[in-house]
Amino acid sequence: MAPIRHNSLSSSRLQAIRAPGAASSAKASLLTSLALHSVLVAAGISAVAASAWRPQATGSSVSITLAAPAAPTDLQQAAPVPAPVVVPTAPPDPPLPPPESPLEVEALDPPTPLFDDPPRPRDDVRPEPRTFPFDGRIVTGLKLRPQPTPVATPPTPAAASPAATPVVASARPAPPLRIAARPNERTNPKPVYPQRAIRFGWVGTVVLDVDVTPSGTVAAIRIARTAGKKAFDRAAITAVKKWRFAPATQAGRPVADTRRFSFRFEPPARR
Repeated sequence: MAPIRHNSLSSSRLQAIRAPGAASSAKASLLTSLALHSVLVAAGISAVAASAWRPQATGSSVSITLAAPAAPTDLQQAAPVPAPVVVPTAPPDPPLPPPESPLEVEALDPPTPLFDDPPRPRDDVRPEPRTFPFDGRIVTGLKLRPQPTPVATPPTPAAASPAATPVVASARPAPPLRIAARPNERTNPKPVYPQRAIRFGWVGTVVLDVDVTPSGTVAAIRIARTAGKKAFDRAAITAVKKWRFAPATQAGRPVADTRRFSFRFEPPARR
């Protein structure tokens, strides 16, 4: 704002009073000075008003930007349309095959048997006898108990009743008489009582089944009942293997036979 100069106005007034002769010139100068001062005062008031009206800055400022909307154009692309969702469907079931025709089975002839009758076990096949080592001494106190073999007895003829009516029947021959094989007790050795059994005082009984050939020799020996001590079983088998028999006969002919013998082992009496 430009300062107002009052000193120049006061001096002009004093000069007009002091110089009345120059009243016209002084008056013109005064008007000019007043006009000039009015202009200056108006300019100062305008400056003060402009300065007072200016807004003061606050602690924070807000910036607002206005954007003009874009003008629509023909080249603007349309919004994409979502693709349709395809729901998969199950494929149809395959067609069933046509039913097969049943197979024709041709009946076969029954197989021809190789033998007219099934084979029968042979009676002359005997198991191998069990062999045991022989040791020892012959001791007393052994008892030989051969099992008796039943002997067929001829049927007793029934007494004929005089009042009975005779009946004609086919006559059947009597079964042939069979005689069992017999051991030779004079020459056959007796079983040996084991030395170990003597020391412990063991007692036992052994039962043997002996197969005898038509010639009277031993074909096989089987243990029908053990004594519970292998020493007794071996002693009995070792002795019987050396036995000889009078062969069994049937209708007067020698045949094979099987005999059972029991041997009782007891310790000998001490002298």
